[in-house]
Amino acid sequence: MIRLTPSLIRHASIATATVSAVALVFVVVIAVLRVDLPDVEGSPESVRYDEAATLLDRHGAPLAAVGGQTRLTLPLDRLPELLKRAWVQVEDRRFYDHGGIDMRGVMRASWVNVRSGGVMEGASSIPMQVARLVWADSVADLNRWERKLFEASMAPRLVDALGHDRVLELYLNGLYLGDGVYGVGAAARHYYGAEVDELTVDQIATLVGLGKTPERYNPRTQPERAKTRRDLVLREMFAAGLISEEERAEAEKAPVETLDSPPLSYRRSYMSMAVRRELRSVAPELVGRPGLRIRTTIDPRAQTMVDSVVPRHLQAIADGEYGRPASPDQPVQGGLIVIDSRTGEIRALSGGRDFGESPLNRAIQTQRQVGSLAKPLLYATALERGLSAARPLSTAAIELETDEGPWRPADHVEEQMMLPSEVIVRSSNRGAVRMGQEVGAAGFVSALETFGVGRDARPYPSTFLGSFEASLSDVTAAFAAFENGGFRVAPHLIQSVEDERGTVLWERPALPAPRILSEQTAFLVMDALKGVVDRGTGQGVRATLPYGRAAAGKTGTSNEGRDAWFVGMTPGLAIGVWVGHDQPAPITHGGSGSRLAVPLWATAAAALSARGEKPTPVEGMEPQGGWDPPRGVHQVLADDAGRVYAWDCRAVVSGTTRSVWVQRESLLSNLSSCSRAHPVMTMPRARLNPKLAPLAPTLRPTAGREGG
Repeated sequence: MIRLTPSLIRHASIATATVSAVALVFVVVIAVLRVDLPDVEGSPESVRYDEAATLLDRHGAPLAAVGGQTRLTLPLDRLPELLKRAWVQVEDRRFYDHGGIDMRGVMRASWVNVRSGGVMEGASSIPMQVARLVWADSVADLNRWERKLFEASMAPRLVDALGHDRVLELYLNGLYLGDGVYGVGAAARHYYGAEVDELTVDQIATLVGLGKTPERYNPRTQPERAKTRRDLVLREMFAAGLISEEERAEAEKAPVETLDSPPLSYRRSYMSMAVRRELRSVAPELVGRPGLRIRTTIDPRAQTMVDSVVPRHLQAIADGEYGRPASPDQPVQGGLIVIDSRTGEIRALSGGRDFGESPLNRAIQTQRQVGSLAKPLLYATALERGLSAARPLSTAAIELETDEGPWRPADHVEEQMMLPSEVIVRSSNRGAVRMGQEVGAAGFVSALETFGVGRDARPYPSTFLGSFEASLSDVTAAFAAFENGGFRVAPHLIQSVEDERGTVLWERPALPAPRILSEQTAFLVMDALKGVVDRGTGQGVRATLPYGRAAAGKTGTSNEGRDAWFVGMTPGLAIGVWVGHDQPAPITHGGSGSRLAVPLWATAAAALSARGEKPTPVEGMEPQGGWDPPRGVHQVLADDAGRVYAWDCRAVVSGTTRSVWVQRESLLSNLSSCSRAHPVMTMPRARLNPKLAPLAPTLRPTAGREGG
C-alpha cells in the first residue's frame, strides 16, 4: 500500500500540471495544423444565438421575456468602449494581436500551472470561448481534451471568417452571466435595471468579474465574493490605463448593490402566453425567430394590479367570504381583462388564479354562458330597430311555444310595466323577452354577429336571456361600443414586432373602427348601464367606487349560478370580470354576478380610475363617447303608461314617473300636454334646448336584484 505523504502529493500535482501543460500545447499545435474535425452545423457567418422574445410594454420599456434564452443581443457599436476594453484586458489581453489562439498565453498558462503544481490559469482565448458558445451542441458530448481540440481548431476559422470585432460581439452577447441571463445587455437590465450604456465603472467591473464563474461571483446572492472579484478587475483596469487612480478608488468604495428583483419576468404568465398566441395568429412566420422585440399594449402598473387582485379575490370566494362554496372540490377560477374602449388595446389581463397550476386563459380562451350580459346588447339592437326608450314594456307573465314545449321565463320583478332602460337596470327577464319580441330571435342572432359575440347563438327565445356563450374578451370588447359612441373595436395585445436591431418586421395596420351603433343608441344604453351601477344590480360597485366616479356596467349570472359576470366601463376603459369553475357547476350558494364578480370589478376599476389617465384620442370618435348626450337625444319625464312630458311639468298620474333620455323621434311623436301637471324644480339649461332642459331625477333610487 502506497503511503500518501505531502511530498508525494506535491510531486504528483506537479506531474499532473506538466502533463496538462504538454497536452494543452499539443492540442494547440494540432489545431494550428488544421487537423480535420467532424463537421458542425452552420457557418460562422450565419451565427445567431438562441434568444427569448422581449415583450415591451405600451411605453416601450421591457416587460417580460418569453421563449428561448434570456438575452439582449446588441451590436458592438452600442456597447460602451470601457466595457469592451475591460473585458478584453481581463479575459484575453492580446485578443487583437493573435489569430484565434494566443500562443504566448498558452505557454504562460502552462508555466504558471507547472510552478503552482495545479491548474491555476486557463489558456482559452476569446475566439476559443466563442467557438464553445456558438457550437455548444457540437461539444456537449466531448470530453475535456476533445473540447479543447475543437475550440482550438475552430477559433482561427472564426477570426478568419468574421474578424476580431464580430468575434468580440458574439462573445459579449453569448456569455452566461448567472441567474439564467446571457450577454452583457440582458445582465445590465437584470442586475441593475439599466441599459448597458448607463452602467457605472464599478458595475462594469462587477459584470466583467462575473465572466469567470457567474454563480460564485453573483452580486445578488454573493455580494462579498462579488466585491473581491470586482476590486481585482478594477486594479486590472487601472494597470492597463483604462481608468484613473481616482476612478478606481471611487469605484472600490461603491457598495455592491443590485435590484431586489429582476425588472423582467422570466416566468411564463397568462399575459405573456397570450402575446405568443397572438403572434402565431398575426405573424406566424416570426414565431421562433430569436431576438424579437414585441411591442405590446400592456400598461405595466395595471398588469401588476390585476396580477395581485385576481388571485386574492378568487381565494376569498373559495374561503367562503362571499357565501358557502357549492362545489368545494373544484378550485374557483376567474378572468379579468382591461381594454382601451377607443382602440381595442388590452391594457391588462389575468386568466386565472395561478398560471403554474393551470395555464388555461379564462379571459381569452374559454367560452361561457353570458346570462344577463345579453340584455344591453338586446336593448341596443331594439333601439336601432325603432324601439322608443320612452315606451314601457310588459313585465307580466308570458308563455312562449318552443320545440321543447311551453317556456315561461321566470322573473323577480313585481311591476307589470317597465321602461326599457329599467328592464336593464333591474335585469327583468320577462321585460327582456318582450324587448326581444320587438327584434325577433333571428334578428338578435344577426346583431350578435355584428357585436362579435355569440358564435353558437341560435334563434331561440332563451337567447334573449343570454343562453349563448362568449369569451370574456369578446363580450368586453362588445360593451366598449357603448362607451366609445358606437364603434366596434378588436381586442389585441401586439402593436408591432422588431428584430434585435430595431427593424420593423410587422406592424398592426391602422384600420378605422367600424360603426355598429348610432351614437344616440350607444348613449341610451350607457345611460341604462349607469343606472345599473347607481341603483340596480351592480350597485355594489358604489361600495368601492364612490358616486363621484363615472362607472357603468351590467351583471350576468348563468343558470344555477355557474357563471358570475360583471362587464362595465369607466371613461376610456372597458373592464370585464368572470368567475366560475372550469367544469360548470354552482360557485356558491346564492351566488350571482352581483355578489361574486362586482367586488373584483370595483376593486380593479377604482385602482385604474385613481390614476387619472385620459381616454386615448381616436380620430372620428367623440372625446367623451357614450358619457355625454349627443345631438338627437333629450331628457324628459316619462310614466309607465308611455306618456312623455317636458322638463317643466310633472304628470299627475298613477304609477312611477321617471327622468329618462329618449330619441328625438320618440319625443316628437309622444310629447304629452301639461294640462294636468304642476311645475317642478328646473335645472340649468346652458347646453340644451330650453324647451327640453334636463330634470334631475327626483325619485328615490331602488336597488334591484340579479335576474337570469
